[in-house]
Amino acid sequence: MTNKKKNSALLSPARIAALYVLAGGLWIFFSDRLLRVVVSSPDVLTRLQTYKGWFFVIGTAGFLVWLIRRYATELRRSEVAVRHAGEQLDHVLERIADGVVALNADWIYTYVNGRAAEMFNRRPADLIGRHIWTEFPEGVGQPFQKAYARAVETQEPVHLDDYYAPWGRWFENRIYPGAKGITIFFTDITERKRTELDLQESERYNRMLFDSSPIGLALCRMDGSLIDVNEAYAKIIGRTVAETLKFSYWDMTPKKYAEQEQAQLRSLETAGRYGPYEKEYIHREGRLVPVRLHGLLIERGGEPCIWSSVEDITERRRQDALLLGQRDVLEMISRDASLGESLTALLRVVEAQSEEMLSSLLLLDEDGIHVRHLAAPRLPADYTRAIDGSAIGPRAGSCGTAAYRGEMVITEDIMTDPLWDEYRAIVEPYGLRACWSTPIMDSHRRVLGTFALYFRTPGRPTEFHQRIIDMVTHVASVAISKQRRDKALTESEARYRGLFESANVGKSITLPSGEISVNKAFAEMLGYSQDELKNKTWQELTPPEEIEEIQNSIAPLLNGEKKSARFEKRYMHKSGAEVWADVSVALQRTDDGAPSYFIATIVDIADRKKAEAALRRNEHLLRLFVEHSPAAIAMLDRDMRYIVASRRFLTDYELGDRNIIGRSHYEVFPEIPERWRDIHRRCLAGAVERAEEDPFPRADGRMDWIRWEIRPWYETEGEIGGVILFSEVITERKHAEKELARHRDHLEDLVQERTAELQDSQRALTNMVTDLNKKTAELEIANDRLKELDRLKSLFIASMSHELRTPLNSVIGFSSILLNEWVGPLNDEQKENLASVLRSGKHLLALINDVIDVSKIEAGVIEIMTAEFDLYDLIEEAVEGLRGEAQNKGLALFVEPVHQAMRTDRRRLLQCVLNLLSNAVKFTEKGEVRLSARRTPEKCGKRGVDCVEIIVQDTGIGITAEDLPKLFTSFTRLESPLKGRVLGTGLGLYLTKKITVEILQGEVDAAGAPGLGSRFALRIPVVREEE
Repeated sequence: MTNKKKNSALLSPARIAALYVLAGGLWIFFSDRLLRVVVSSPDVLTRLQTYKGWFFVIGTAGFLVWLIRRYATELRRSEVAVRHAGEQLDHVLERIADGVVALNADWIYTYVNGRAAEMFNRRPADLIGRHIWTEFPEGVGQPFQKAYARAVETQEPVHLDDYYAPWGRWFENRIYPGAKGITIFFTDITERKRTELDLQESERYNRMLFDSSPIGLALCRMDGSLIDVNEAYAKIIGRTVAETLKFSYWDMTPKKYAEQEQAQLRSLETAGRYGPYEKEYIHREGRLVPVRLHGLLIERGGEPCIWSSVEDITERRRQDALLLGQRDVLEMISRDASLGESLTALLRVVEAQSEEMLSSLLLLDEDGIHVRHLAAPRLPADYTRAIDGSAIGPRAGSCGTAAYRGEMVITEDIMTDPLWDEYRAIVEPYGLRACWSTPIMDSHRRVLGTFALYFRTPGRPTEFHQRIIDMVTHVASVAISKQRRDKALTESEARYRGLFESANVGKSITLPSGEISVNKAFAEMLGYSQDELKNKTWQELTPPEEIEEIQNSIAPLLNGEKKSARFEKRYMHKSGAEVWADVSVALQRTDDGAPSYFIATIVDIADRKKAEAALRRNEHLLRLFVEHSPAAIAMLDRDMRYIVASRRFLTDYELGDRNIIGRSHYEVFPEIPERWRDIHRRCLAGAVERAEEDPFPRADGRMDWIRWEIRPWYETEGEIGGVILFSEVITERKHAEKELARHRDHLEDLVQERTAELQDSQRALTNMVTDLNKKTAELEIANDRLKELDRLKSLFIASMSHELRTPLNSVIGFSSILLNEWVGPLNDEQKENLASVLRSGKHLLALINDVIDVSKIEAGVIEIMTAEFDLYDLIEEAVEGLRGEAQNKGLALFVEPVHQAMRTDRRRLLQCVLNLLSNAVKFTEKGEVRLSARRTPEKCGKRGVDCVEIIVQDTGIGITAEDLPKLFTSFTRLESPLKGRVLGTGLGLYLTKKITVEILQGEVDAAGAPGLGSRFALRIPVVREEE
């Protein structure tokens, strides 16, 4: 095939024509010469030349015919070859991965392969014949348009990688110009570009990590010459990166590590890695820096290299040394080594970290004014003696000032710092220039002493120094606090033993097994000596029938449910008699929580028991006196509930044998008119009301007439406790008087006719008046008796109130004194028990105050204190009072207060908010309590003033629909699962509504459902209307 192509090229029509012309010229030239030589006759020569010419013409014509045919054949072959080559080219272009397009000189598409059409999301036919910039106007001005133009202008191929923003893709463009246009090959190289960019980013990121790594990183050759290091590596030896790269690994390694280094190299060659191991580098200053190394064998450009990670472990070794020293010192403290010995050892550990550091510990004297030398291993003895006993103050050097301020004092240069003006002469001879002193605090932030670091050159503390300061002050605080606790415990034990023995009430310590140890007062209470009780158990001193009950009382202490218990019990006196005692007992436990012993306070209450019996007897006598009084008398409390009523009262009002004690007066007599209820309210406020005759419409429709007097009765404290009702049913007398009046009116008409009858009527009238006077005398006698009863009742109530409030005030007062540690320190359990006593006393006092407030409100004599305040502050005060209780129960307490200027009775509004919030916390076992306040769009009061709404919402036990109407009644406690565990009297919500409505001129309502919590809302005028 190759030879055939070569022959075809040699015998092309052009070459054949040239050969024919050459051959023809040579034929003419040589034939003419030959004929002239051979033929001498001119005529023959002319004919021969003519024949020769025709022969040449005929040969030439034949040759031309053959040549034309050959050219046509070659032309047809060329066309076939070109068409075949075009088909092959199309076949190739349609199958390559590149897009290919051809544009003519007018930028019209003349060819688009399938790949290009796929990239354009068009069909080739849709593009061929169309202008490129019409189809893709967004390409105008793009770099690839400029590249196309440059290729056309220079007629040189152009290669371009270009990002085509409209498609968000990268393309590689290869542009080949021609006479009629350009051909472009383009390839989507987006993924390749992304890979290249990611690689570049990764290289930048790795370099950044390398340069910024806090760990020293280095790359070196196998001979130790350094190729690259980061700043952290250079910093280890105190040099810059550029300086470090001039050294080799061996220049910075002490020779003593030669054998160790060879072992690491062998590990590198065999395992491809070395380390980790520790050694030292030579610092620029000549000192040795401890480091920890490990690395890998890697290949870089075909050359094996060592990649190393190097960590400066100076601080770690210092820290390890400090921790080890701290542990040793703490062990000394736990072994009860002396304070000076323990803390001197601690300072030696500190000073071992640097030759430049000197340290000192001073102890604040008990007077809180002077400091005493405690430890200073390397400070000059003359200097420590000179500062021993110095007074603290605002300019007392570093240590005295730190103790005075309670904060760290840094003196960079003693020679210039004004804090040292009065002490500079003391320190100057010893060359001390810098002093950093820190107060040593106990757990209550009280200053115990100071720790100071001294240096012979000016300077400030570094992070390393600060760690030393923190460690030393902590350990010193532990040591000093333990020494003082131990001393206080020894003194407390001695004091407690003295109190135990000298207490004028019984004291006992009882082991879980039952053996007891008692003080003299308890032994005398039971008629024994202390020695006689040493071999007895508490069970032997307790009546057998009470032992199980006592065990049940102390079981919660053993189970950890309670910290203390209180109960009354009987003891067996040596004589066989029984002695009543009030016992308060607490359980002390060992450090591991096991029961250690019970400590009990036993108070002889025989006199109190007698007084209680006498009180019950007097109360019984009072009830008998009232019940059997010949007058109709009833005694009621502030809620108009019966306390006692005479039998005459029950008879006069036809109550028979009904038990009315504890029932409401208005429940017994629902027909009582509103005007009488007003009278009751006035009397509960202090008024004395009476009526000689008053109509009483009864429920059955009849009319009774009553003669009555109502007066308040008072508690010992002077507060009104209720009212006493003296009454007499005078219905029959009233009927007689009415009948008498009727007769008198009639007699005037018949006076002339019936004189005799008039005289009889007059005599009857006289008799009736006599009877009336007799009844009046009897009523006066009964009234005198009631006054005497009132006097006796007042004396009785006064006595009872005194008996209750006197011990209550004593409990609150002495509990506060003990809790404030005015008579000596307490442990946590003692504080908790006393806090419980104090809370209970205050709770009881609060209940009494609630009852008094209700009484005052109902009597209309309560004092209203209007003041201006911010509602936000009031809500914060209320929440702060109950935040601890909520936290103890694990409740979330959310508060959304609002700043609102108020003008009303602040104390009463606070009382209402506290009542609602306290109820929410008490009756919520888990979940949350939420208190919010807002200004409402609705107006309040007659004048339409602005109103605020305070909402307390909880996730507690909720309220049933049946119980909602009962919420705001007095002395009412609703049935609930928590009733037995939550204390209360049922006055809180009743008092809240009373205050809200009658004092704050607002309203209160409630909503809730069982298990879904409760919601209480107070709506209060911003400004209270003055009445």
